[in-house]
Amino acid sequence: MNVIYLRKSREDLNSEDTLWKHRSTLVELCKRNNWEYTIFEEIGSSDSLDKRTEINKVIALAEEGKIRNVICMDLDRLSRNTFHSTYIQKIFRDNNVKIVTPTKTYDLNNENDILFSELQNVISAQEYRLIRKRMMQGKELGAKEGNLVGGTTPLGYYYDRNERIVKIDEDESKRYRWLIDNFLTGVFSTRTLAVEFNKYYVSKRGNKINCSSLHRILTNRFYLGEIRFKGEWYKGKHQPLITLDEFELVQKQLNGNSIVPLRQGYKKIKPLSQILRCGYCGHTLSVTVDKRYGNFIRCWHSDIITGERCCQKGIKESIVLEVLDAEIKSHMDSLRDAINNGGTEHQNKKINTLQSQIESIDTTIGKLETKKENTILMTQEGILTLAKCKEELAKIEKEIKTFNDDKQLLQKEISSTNKDYKKDLIRFEEVYESLKDATAEEFNTLIRTLVNRIVLKKEDRYTLEVDIQFI
Repeated sequence: MNVIYLRKSREDLNSEDTLWKHRSTLVELCKRNNWEYTIFEEIGSSDSLDKRTEINKVIALAEEGKIRNVICMDLDRLSRNTFHSTYIQKIFRDNNVKIVTPTKTYDLNNENDILFSELQNVISAQEYRLIRKRMMQGKELGAKEGNLVGGTTPLGYYYDRNERIVKIDEDESKRYRWLIDNFLTGVFSTRTLAVEFNKYYVSKRGNKINCSSLHRILTNRFYLGEIRFKGEWYKGKHQPLITLDEFELVQKQLNGNSIVPLRQGYKKIKPLSQILRCGYCGHTLSVTVDKRYGNFIRCWHSDIITGERCCQKGIKESIVLEVLDAEIKSHMDSLRDAINNGGTEHQNKKINTLQSQIESIDTTIGKLETKKENTILMTQEGILTLAKCKEELAKIEKEIKTFNDDKQLLQKEISSTNKDYKKDLIRFEEVYESLKDATAEEFNTLIRTLVNRIVLKKEDRYTLEVDIQFI
């Protein structure tokens, strides 16, 4: 069986007749030799061998011993990747498959042809690097000239492939202007604007938008008629959808909605400000003043799509403060017990055990790394197929990750075990004593030296879960 393999390379993608010319040349070559042939062709295929379906079919047929000659325009049409070229040629050599080009026939069991093919592979790899460099230079020049160079157009635009220019999408541009006009009213935050947008419209890809995607739209200079390349903005050829004055107003309003540092943003700091978290949605809980209950803890988070509020019930701050007081006392009692029960000696034994476990894990990881190297070598020698190699490497990587995760947990346990209980107790006692006469702001500053966060969950008036994470 003779196989014609055609692959349209990246630099030829814009030339419609390239593949036709190659096909005609190779078909004529087969006719001159009175060869029957089967054509396999790929257009704009990936660099990854796994994603190139046609060459994989050719490889499979070669391994089954069904191919006599592979006819292609040049060696680099098989692959410009050095590893992939070596792999493909190894299979062809082992199965007595010759590579036939219009200029030369390669017998991969002939030493001279092997040397020549290896030299060609090196030249092809260098040529590929030069092509990539030229492509990047071309893209940079294109961006400076105002052309779109890669990527997709944002909401409000589309790329006309026939004229090769960016044009305004009338329907999408109305959605963009709706966002800008409503945001500039000052009535909406990015969250409430996203909720309102999702009631009537969808994103460019037909999805709902969230705060992050909305922020990207509002800050994207593409709408000013500019093109971005490698972090730099250039004047584009497309029409803008927003004026410079409007764009600057949007940025000013966005900056005005930014979160201000705690001490600058609040006139009155509450005792538990910034350390309360919702156990349902994970967002920060706010402390507000209620006429009936005094300081009251609430979750104001709402779903970005439905606008539905979090199910967290309101909680009196005084109740959480009582629980916090009890938990601090309990934690100090635990520290005293650890000191009285010879905490230091117990710590050393535990740390030694944990370190032994880490050493054992390191040994196992080292063996797995060696196994990985051997798998690659076996593939290069033709003992394993590329597909089997990738399967084995994936298993090994998964095992290594599992052991590394276990190692991190053990290291964290050593870190927590290695604490100086006496110093911790002194720190807690000093801060706890200072809390008694502290103002709300002083209380907040002090408590944040002891507590990382307090997670609250309240389903009804009778049930409250409090998880206090000490530092």
